[in-house]
Amino acid sequence: MKLSTPFRRLAAAAFAVLLTQAVTPAHAEEPVPTLAQLRSGERALVVGGVSDFAPFNVIASDGSLSGMDRDIMRAVAKRIGVKKIEFRAMPFSQMGASLLDGTIDVIANNYWITPERQRLYAMTVPYYTRGGVGALWRKGDGPFTSLDSLAGKRVAVFKGSYPDALVRERVPSATVVAVDSTSSELDNTLRHGLADVELGFFTRQRTAVRKQAAADGLEHALIQPMQSAFAVRKGNDELLGAINHAVDALWDDGSLHKIKRKYLEPLGIEPAKTRHPQPPVTEPSAAKP
Repeated sequence: MKLSTPFRRLAAAAFAVLLTQAVTPAHAEEPVPTLAQLRSGERALVVGGVSDFAPFNVIASDGSLSGMDRDIMRAVAKRIGVKKIEFRAMPFSQMGASLLDGTIDVIANNYWITPERQRLYAMTVPYYTRGGVGALWRKGDGPFTSLDSLAGKRVAVFKGSYPDALVRERVPSATVVAVDSTSSELDNTLRHGLADVELGFFTRQRTAVRKQAAADGLEHALIQPMQSAFAVRKGNDELLGAINHAVDALWDDGSLHKIKRKYLEPLGIEPAKTRHPQPPVTEPSAAKP
């Protein structure tokens, strides 16, 4: 018997719901860690981020995980007495879901404060205020200094990122090239002619420009300033309060500035010594975590 189109759609939707329920991780209801567990060493603080995301998250030559965000999280953990910290690498698009289901406790990946993320997660006080949405392109293909300049272009973004939602909402004529891998793969879209421009993280793009400008002739521009913070699960007020207190202390005694200088000064960026308020973000309706 041939089913009507509405009935087929309804059946497909029902099957999708059942499939989603079937693959829900067993630890979906795992409780948030207490400070007592973290301070005793009973439980490690699990921090998620993209493995290759300079200067925020970096893989050192010996294979160890470093970078600005990881160094800041180590300093935060020391301040609040956390005995063990574990860094878990994952694609950008998986970080939000991993936080919600308890796979990780904190997102540390130059994670911008947006209204949509504040709805889904508990965002800490900002630790970085000199970055934002940037455009990266090959010399001769630009310039791309505004969202309007992306019209009709192939725009590479991290899948599920704020720039992904931003370009889909604000530049509907653009062709989105979504990458769900490392920042090197994102840059490869330009190198191999798969995209005209990359829309992403301005500070990380400065790293690419410094490393590859001579060979590839890359240019970049800041399109929209943003503030970066760490994200924890809602309801984990104890951990949120402890991280906020530690970040405030790192701002106040200059430790945060010292960590950021190590990674930002080689890029020609002078990190802010104090917090600077920035204009509110206009959140695209299609924004994703």
